[in-house]
Amino acid sequence: MKNKYSLILVLLFGITSCYSTQKEKLPNGYKIWKMNSQETFISDINDTLIVGPSVVKIGVVNEYIIAFSDTPNPEWIGKNPTIGYSIVNTISHDYQTNLTKDSINIQLKNLNQSFPNMKSIDHYEIVK
Repeated sequence: MKNKYSLILVLLFGITSCYSTQKEKLPNGYKIWKMNSQETFISDINDTLIVGPSVVKIGVVNEYIIAFSDTPNPEWIGKNPTIGYSIVNTISHDYQTNLTKDSINIQLKNLNQSFPNMKSIDHYEIVK
């Protein structure tokens, strides 16, 4: 009976050791900032907040970050809230906000890139 439990423990340890909880980082030093339960931003390499305050999904394709922001709560709006889609070039540091999915698709097509799989911000490393 003791050997049976030992075998189960070894199998469970082997299975759980294969599972990684490491989160993805945004490319080239860009970060996700979770300020509180309602405010989530993307910052550039100088930690300047450029997209937000209500980023909910992010996709990465090479050096480009595609973010989707919900309509922010009016009580939490900073001076330049972003709504809808944003595209960030993490090499040139150019970004555009308040775009539609169609306009992002056109830009990505012109760059020979495809629209990325959009993931919850919880999939990425977050600064709190």
